[in-house]
Amino acid sequence: MLLVINFTIKDKKEQCETIGFKPQTEKFADCVLRLVELDVKKQQSNVALSNNNSTNNAIAKQLEIQNKQLERQRYDEGTKFLFDLSRQLSQPKSSSWSTCSYIDFGHGMGKVKCN
Repeated sequence: MLLVINFTIKDKKEQCETIGFKPQTEKFADCVLRLVELDVKKQQSNVALSNNNSTNNAIAKQLEIQNKQLERQRYDEGTKFLFDLSRQLSQPKSSSWSTCSYIDFGHGMGKVKCN
């Protein structure tokens, strides 16, 4: 990924002059360098924060998709359960009422068994 950092030396020189440093001195040069370093760090931090937000948004989107898939799977399993129960109740093995039980395998999966 290409990172572009923007700054102008002119602005930094003006800031250092405003603070009271005299141009053409070592202290003035140190001031300009320090302001550039701070600006670069700030921009790098902003880019890193932006990248983290993008990554978090992508993870949230993926979790949302997975949750929808899980809801659909549970809906399908519930529909199958009701269909199996309906089929078994409409075709009892004897003339007496059948007793049915639901065997739960966990994670929304199970089986209906009628006697």
